[in-house]
Amino acid sequence: MAESQSRFSKAGQSKTDSSSPPEEAVFRDAEGEQISPEAYGHLRQGVVLFKQQQLENAENEIVQAIDLHPPLSPLYNVFALLKIARRAIDTLKQSVYTALTTNPEFMDEFVQEGIKLLAQERFEEAEEQFKKAIALNPNNTDAQFRLGFTHVSRKNYAKAIEVFEQLIMVDPENINAFFMLGMAYSEMREYYPCISNLQYALRLEPAFVEARLTLADAYHNQGKYLISLRELEGLQELIPNEDTTYLHRGMILLELDRKEEAIPYFEKVIELKPDVMEAYELLVGLHIDMGNFERAIYLAETALQMQPENQELLNALEWSHEKQNKLQADP
Repeated sequence: MAESQSRFSKAGQSKTDSSSPPEEAVFRDAEGEQISPEAYGHLRQGVVLFKQQQLENAENEIVQAIDLHPPLSPLYNVFALLKIARRAIDTLKQSVYTALTTNPEFMDEFVQEGIKLLAQERFEEAEEQFKKAIALNPNNTDAQFRLGFTHVSRKNYAKAIEVFEQLIMVDPENINAFFMLGMAYSEMREYYPCISNLQYALRLEPAFVEARLTLADAYHNQGKYLISLRELEGLQELIPNEDTTYLHRGMILLELDRKEEAIPYFEKVIELKPDVMEAYELLVGLHIDMGNFERAIYLAETALQMQPENQELLNALEWSHEKQNKLQADP
C-alpha cells in the first residue's frame, strides 16, 4: 500500500504539464517497466483533477492510464481508499465515540446467533443479528465482515461493498475484506476496483489462492488473457498442486483456440483430483474435436463410473462410439 502511494505521489510531483512526459528515469513503474507517454499523461491528469476535487473525471483518467499500462492498476486502490476516507471523515468521530461509550455485553451473543442463522441460509435474520452487534460497537470488525458476507450471499453487492469499505477504515490490513471487495466488484463487472483490491490482498498474502484465481478471472473477463495466464503461472509456482490453477489455465488456452496446449492442463487436474467432472467433460470434448475417439471413450467411461447420470458425458460416449465404429468400418 505504501509502495503504491509512493508511486502515486512521485507521479504527481514530476511535471506540472500533464501532456509532457517526464525524464526516462521517472518514466517507469515499480517493476522497472517503461510507461508510455500516453499512460503517464492520463495518470498525471488524474492527480491534478483529484486535487481539484473533480473525483469522477479523476477516476476516468486513472482508468485510462491503467488500460494503457496494466501494472499501474494498484493506483486505483489508492484512489478508491482516498475517496472512502473523504466520504467517511464526517462520521468517523461519532463512530469512535459510540464505540467507546457502548456496553458490549451482548455483542458476542448477537454475532454467534447470526453465524447460526447464516449457516441455515436465513440471511435476512442473520443480517439483523450482525446489525445489532454493530449497533453496540461500530468497530466490531467480526460482525462487520459477517454482515458484508451476508450481503454477498444475498447478491446485494452494492451493500456489501459499502460494509467492506467501512471495515477497511477500521482495519486497513484486513486481507479478507479486500478479497471480498474484489469479489463483490467482480460480480458487478467493475473490474478496475476488483483488480486493485485483489492485488492489495495479494501483497498482504501472495499465496492467497482464491484471490489469485479471482484476479486471473477478472483479467480474463476483460479479455486480457495473457495477463490472466501470467497470474495463474505465478500461483502455480507458489502452489504446484493446486488443481484449480491448471483448470483455469486450460480454459483460457481453450478460449484462445490453443487446444493441444490446453489438454495437458486438464489432464493434470485429473491427476491431482480425479473427481473433477468439468475437466473430464472438457477433455472428452477436445479429444472428440481432434478425432481422438479412443481417448474420449476411455475418459468418458472413467468419469461415468463416478457420475453415471452425467448426460453430457453419456451423449459424448455414444457419439464417440458411433464415430469410432464408422472409422473402423470405412477407414
